[in-house]
Amino acid sequence: MGDILYKRLSDETIGACIEVHKLMGPNLSEKIYEACVQKELVKRGYHADRQKWMDIFFKGEKLEEQYRIDMLVANKLIVEFKTVPDINDSHVRQLLTYLEVSIYEACP
Repeated sequence: MGDILYKRLSDETIGACIEVHKLMGPNLSEKIYEACVQKELVKRGYHADRQKWMDIFFKGEKLEEQYRIDMLVANKLIVEFKTVPDINDSHVRQLLTYLEVSIYEACP
């Protein structure tokens, strides 16, 4: 398996999500999970922005249009929250699109 970019940050973010899910259960809205995970990440020493507007680039040039991502951790890691039983291809494509059109390089 290849090296994971920002492995420690990814591990901490996933750990925060697991901790929140253990404590809060499976039935909350995405917005509530976002708020809880943000608090958990701050407690762990990381900055996390919720509902952050993300610039889109085409051929190196910034467009006026933007995407809004659920969370950006340490100004490096994109996090999208889903409250669904299974992650499907459209969810994966959403994150891959964010990575393709932005300056960011990683999502856990």
